[in-house]
Amino acid sequence: MKRYYDPESGGFYLSTVHQEIPQRAVPITLEEHSALVRALEQGKVIQLDENGHPIAVEPPALPEPTEQELTQQRIIEIQQLLTANDSASVRPLRAKAAGTATDADKARLVELETQAQALRSELVALTNPESSEDQSQPEQSSTKQSFLKKCNWLRMGKN
Repeated sequence: MKRYYDPESGGFYLSTVHQEIPQRAVPITLEEHSALVRALEQGKVIQLDENGHPIAVEPPALPEPTEQELTQQRIIEIQQLLTANDSASVRPLRAKAAGTATDADKARLVELETQAQALRSELVALTNPESSEDQSQPEQSSTKQSFLKKCNWLRMGKN
């Protein structure tokens, strides 16, 4: 049984299994086949050496992310942090609404809102750089509007 590696398809071929072996396929030994498969499993890639024989090499380094990609990653991270912030606000808000909020609950709400404001400001700057200088009235998400309505309701109803 003969074994082959085809650089065009990146596939291995066995003479007893495959009726058609590609023209460019290179004959390899059982040991070479086993070593190449192990190397692939370890994340290496196969390329041809100067003699046209397949060898395993480290894959090329990934390019550095662009500024746009980094910005998009940060936007996603901020959105996740804001969602977590909203979740963390629920228990102290309920305590405040029920009139059972402790000083720690009130302090936690202030802390969470301060964090959220900083994150929202950063988000506005990232998504709309032209308006980052004038953030007197940044656009508010429905989540933020809902949160602020709850805070205003709580301030008016229960201190």
